[in-house]
Amino acid sequence: MGTNSSLLATPYSMALDLANNLCISNRNNNRIQKYLAGSLTGSTIAGQSNGIGGSILNDLNFPADVELDSSGNVYIVDSHNHRVLYWTIGSSSGMIVTSVAGTSNSQLDTPYGIVHDWNSSIFYVTDQNNHRVMSYLSNSTVGTVVAGNNGQRSSIGNLFGFIIK
Repeated sequence: MGTNSSLLATPYSMALDLANNLCISNRNNNRIQKYLAGSLTGSTIAGQSNGIGGSILNDLNFPADVELDSSGNVYIVDSHNHRVLYWTIGSSSGMIVTSVAGTSNSQLDTPYGIVHDWNSSIFYVTDQNNHRVMSYLSNSTVGTVVAGNNGQRSSIGNLFGFIIK
């Protein structure tokens, strides 16, 4: 455990690109590390290499999940910032896909997982504290509830304690 580029602190999720490079959401270091195939040392491709978290667009705060597109760009579930970011290769900051804590269809409350359906350009996000799964078109910041609803975990139709991958 530590912030050195060869160390991880609570790795939470990972994704492989087409060249078998591994991207890891390094949760307690508030960054996404990319390991080239066969390498034991990673490089920070999103967040700060020193492990310091934050809320501006070049910072992450407990990234929970990572998903890659066919070009190697990264979708990041930035859990404690209540947002999903899209980070292009070589970029120094992410673009907001959806952000701001809340319960409306344009808000998330502690998202944890993301899955992208490349055939339809739709991605799905688990919205833990809203007890729901949201779907988003790739170019939209407003989602649609596809499972669960906005309510307490004890309500009929709500989901509780789930992570998708």
